[in-house]
Amino acid sequence: MMLPLPGEPADQWQSRQITAWLAGPPHLKNEPVLLMALIDDLLEMFQPYDVKFVHSGEPRNYRLTPKGRAALFDLLSERRTDLLQVGSETGPVRYDAPEQGVASSFIWFGSTSDPRSVVTIGLSIARRSGSRSEVLAEILTFVKRWFVRMEASAAFVSWTALRDRWYGDGTAGNGPTEHEREKHRQEGIGNLFEWPVLTRYARGAFWGNGLGPQLCERLGGRARVLREAPVPIAEPLGEGVWLQLSGEPPPPEDELARLKEYLAPLLNWGKQDIDALLPPVAPAMLRPPLPRVPPSTTPIPFRFVQDSETDVVLNLHLRRRPSPNEQAAVEAAIRNWRRDAEEGFFGDSDFHYVGEPSLDRQNHMLRWSADLGRVQPMEAIERLALRLGAVPLGAITELVIGQEEAD
Repeated sequence: MMLPLPGEPADQWQSRQITAWLAGPPHLKNEPVLLMALIDDLLEMFQPYDVKFVHSGEPRNYRLTPKGRAALFDLLSERRTDLLQVGSETGPVRYDAPEQGVASSFIWFGSTSDPRSVVTIGLSIARRSGSRSEVLAEILTFVKRWFVRMEASAAFVSWTALRDRWYGDGTAGNGPTEHEREKHRQEGIGNLFEWPVLTRYARGAFWGNGLGPQLCERLGGRARVLREAPVPIAEPLGEGVWLQLSGEPPPPEDELARLKEYLAPLLNWGKQDIDALLPPVAPAMLRPPLPRVPPSTTPIPFRFVQDSETDVVLNLHLRRRPSPNEQAAVEAAIRNWRRDAEEGFFGDSDFHYVGEPSLDRQNHMLRWSADLGRVQPMEAIERLALRLGAVPLGAITELVIGQEEAD
């Protein structure tokens, strides 16, 4: 058992977790068979942690039944979501985790309209009992296997301490690393997860580091990295290398300092360096101006399948698959709903977030999520029903508010 950190109560050693992250090339979004194999590998590793479903950013839950798995494969084939979460919880990993611990993984697909955005996998496991070494070995095996299969540009395995009653600081997803927080590097994080960037710069120096062939070239080539990297373990990994520090994470400070110095060509970057690698967004990728359409006086039918909350899941049921123009009209109505809040329709209250709708072609549905902030949920939904009532689309049957699942 690892000893607690200075100032950490001895009975809270289990509040620490192992985190890992990998970045793969954009073409992975078009490989649903490989992505399903990745999910199956995660599910096998997470078997002790009571994982019941896969959650998508549509949003929707996919249960681990034959029907649910088939629906999940359709989701991946049609590229209907920007993220998946595989784990025992769909929110942050909390300190009051069950005895067996908590495991969670995020698979981010980036922008569906940007061919440069990478596929990233972040995962974390927090154990309350048992061997931490076993968890570390499982994660290392997973990361090394998928680094090769994904043809990854970079990967890391690290350690995270308890912060403000939550495990972790976001690196299990795409939150800023310690290196990115230094000198306000996080200002450029929005463009960090692009293939030209992640094949030139690194997100930091960690206990375990995977460097793809492009990053190795910036350090003098793969053979030179294997020969000169100041680490106890340097080994080939696919077309790249794996560099690992002593013992278990967290690493010795002196070893980490030497590694940071060695990786300086990959770590000396800022927002301007990232922006310089990325050409401006093509006009075809820009959203057209939002038309000003008044709301209807007749709302579409709607009902709640969960208690009314500020975080809502919205499911627009249709009689048939909408045409591209009809879908665009629905999306414009949702954006006008968001603009209602921006222009003061709900007083000083404002929405925090409104997601982009995802089209489920098989079930003839549009799904999205929203964080209503301080707006009263019923008031917001009633306004949305009026906005959707103005859409010239006779195929709308009803709006259902609440999480739906694929069995």
